[in-house]
Amino acid sequence: MLTFIDDLLDPGTAPDEAFDGFLPMDAVVGIVAPSQSGKSLLATRLASRVATGQPFFGRKTKQGLVVYLCGAGEAGLKPRLQAIELTTSSDEGSQS
Repeated sequence: MLTFIDDLLDPGTAPDEAFDGFLPMDAVVGIVAPSQSGKSLLATRLASRVATGQPFFGRKTKQGLVVYLCGAGEAGLKPRLQAIELTTSSDEGSQS
């Protein structure tokens, strides 16, 4: 897609956000932090919340398509998704 500079400089309207106040829709997002700081767990948890439209740490999310590129492969992603499932199940149980 070709975009002209005039279009980029036009204030227009605010972008649609996937996460209340953050993460513009239709954007590529990266999370950068030191090793072992929890960024992968944060990213998978946020991705699951945007994919399902559920709140994330009390903030609204807008349901949308999520593409998650996992550098650790299935072996690294599987335990993270299982952890999300466990914490989501316990979160739902505590809200009743």
